[in-house]
Formats: sequence, structure tokens, C-alpha cells
Amino acid sequence: GSMVVYKNGFKSSKDYRKFKIKTVVGQDDYSSHKEMLTRRFNRFLDEKINSIGSSFSEMPDLILMDGGKGHVNVAKEVLLEKNLNVPVIGLVKNDKHRTKGIIFEDNYIELDINTNIYRFLFDIQEEVHRFAINYHRSLQNKKLQNSILDEIKGVGEIKKIKLLSHFGNVSAIKKASIDELMTVDKMDKRTAKNIFEFFNNEG
Repeated sequence: GSMVVYKNGFKSSKDYRKFKIKTVVGQDDYSSHKEMLTRRFNRFLDEKINSIGSSFSEMPDLILMDGGKGHVNVAKEVLLEKNLNVPVIGLVKNDKHRTKGIIFEDNYIELDINTNIYRFLFDIQEEVHRFAINYHRSLQNKKLQNSILDEIKGVGEIKKIKLLSHFGNVSAIKKASIDELMTVDKMDKRTAKNIFEFFNNEG
């Protein structure tokens, strides 16, 4: 899950956060959002008690949920549990996943696409999607790299880091010749041959 932050109408990318869902099994959007919000406000309460100054110690003026009434209710439930009071707005999308209106205090408000408020909310929704997609890609790449490179004889943690640093990703390593693999720092001939044969003997 992902959280973006805007301050005074501008993106505050240093305050963006990624949440690796820990308690939800399978695809359950509402439960995932509940976990993210619970963790976020637990951090707020902990840091407030311990006088720790970070972005989590700041109470937001407004919470925007990327979804309709169900997502808004999840946020309200968490806030009620934590005895916190923050207004919550849901961003409602049309069939093309474009913002078409908002949910606030159980009321649906249609938005005129030619207004500044529409463009601002649309920008926020696009930003959270971009941030979320990049996060999911990085998780998938990490999972792939861990599962494949760890299977190759002779490739320990150091060589794995050197390989990825040199080639950038697993796809480039797959295409490399033995001579190209030998240009990697700390690489030996036997391990280079193991890597080459591992990828070229697949399937």
C-alpha cells in the first residue's frame, strides 16, 4: 500500500510512505487500507507520547481515500478506534478509473472537470497511483531477483549485489555472456560459467 502527502497544495515526496501489508491474506482492499491507517496513526500516537519529531507525528488536516463510501467508512472506523478527529473524503472514479466526484459526510458531490479543485484532486489520485505502481514493481523485481539469483551455485550475497549493481537487473544478467559476467567485480570463472549455464539451460 502507498500514502502520498501534500502540504499547502504541493507534493511533499519526502513524507510519502510505502506499507508492506502484514495481516491481510489475499486481495482485500478494505482490510489492507485499515491496516495501513492503523499503523500510520499508531505511529502518530507513539511519537506524540514520546515527543519524536517526524512526519508521522503530524496530524493531517484531511484524509483523501482512493475509493468511495466503503473506503471512507474504513478510515472513519480507524479514527474512531484511535479517538482521533480528521475529516475524510473519498475519491470516486468512473468506469475509466478517472475521478468523477467525491464522498464527504455520506454525500456524493459531482465534480466539474473544468474546475481547479477537480484538477487538484485528479493530480493527487494520479500521483498515488504512480507511487503505488512503482512500489509494486520494486517488490516484484526484488522477489524475482531473490528467488532466481539465490538458486545459482557460487552466487552469495556479495556477488548478487555486485551483479545487480553492474547489470542493473536480472534480465540483463540473463543476456550476459561469460566474458561479460567476468567483468563484474569479484567474479570468478567458475561462478560466471554457473550463471551463464543456469539461465541458458532454462526451459
